[in-house]
Amino acid sequence: MSPFEFAPFNLESVRLITNGCHTPAYPYKLNWQKKQFGRAFKDLLDATRTTHGINTQKYVANSCLYGFDLQAYQNNKYIELQQIGSTMISLNFNVPVPTNGLQLVVFGEFDSILALDKSRTVTTAMSI
Repeated sequence: MSPFEFAPFNLESVRLITNGCHTPAYPYKLNWQKKQFGRAFKDLLDATRTTHGINTQKYVANSCLYGFDLQAYQNNKYIELQQIGSTMISLNFNVPVPTNGLQLVVFGEFDSILALDKSRTVTTAMSI
């Protein structure tokens, strides 16, 4: 029932570069006609830790999303320190994009440390 269509649009590869670190380490080699997208689909499930009701048929048809887990350590017990730097998304297509172009939707989730001292002053690692 979503008004959005997340079709593959013949995307050949997608890569995130954060402070010089490439994710995924080995770029995807997507081929939608030959149904070669398994690694991107598995990485989406791993990064979000759920299926969101998306199976491989829905993924190819209208739910082609990409997930990147940028944690250095895959552990829910630790919060990583906040980093400041640049992030770049690289998209390569097999064919030209549609005439009106495409839109990229980016969602980020961040951990934050929240502390209260004895006078109930709130301190955070990020601005609220």
